[in-house]
Amino acid sequence: MNRKMEKIKELLRWELRKNNRMYEWNLHLIIVKKYADRLAEIYNADKEIVELSVWLHDIGKIRYGEINHHISGAQDAEVILRDHNYPQDVIDKVKECILTHRCEAKDKQPEGIEAKILATANAMSKMDVIPVFFWEACHEMGLGIRESCDWVAEEIERNWSRKIILPEGKDMVRDKYDAFKVIVETTRESLNGEKNVRLQVT
Repeated sequence: MNRKMEKIKELLRWELRKNNRMYEWNLHLIIVKKYADRLAEIYNADKEIVELSVWLHDIGKIRYGEINHHISGAQDAEVILRDHNYPQDVIDKVKECILTHRCEAKDKQPEGIEAKILATANAMSKMDVIPVFFWEACHEMGLGIRESCDWVAEEIERNWSRKIILPEGKDMVRDKYDAFKVIVETTRESLNGEKNVRLQVT
């Protein structure tokens, strides 16, 4: 195991524990890593850049919150990587991956293959944890079942249509996406004519 990479992972786990976000290790980062590894093999990408980008792409969100976390994350990643004696060309590539992983800004889309892999794997990971989105909608946002279906469907569709850039990524999670659409549609049909029921989460 690359000792520097292991130290980056140790730092990340420490940040997650400190900020009460350790759940993101298994429910997000490990899943992103799984898909990023598969895509890196397919595209013969720089695996070091891909792995560093996976571990650090949400460091800004972990430390400071959701807003503009791609920007704060790229800034913090530069400091972390420099502290671990990574060369500037590696730092620049990782920063580019982090800055574009959300596929939000029209003028700042992923260009290099490593950046496309991170953005795609990040979006693919959402298909593995769809129940978490429903929990967030019902428990955190207080939405009813119909509203939750609409909100989660919008989130999943945005990731599917705009953020899974590489076609192989869609191939890998198409069965989960298709199953989700069926479940949401049948739930909506069952709710036709009903008031917006609120799900009790305990």
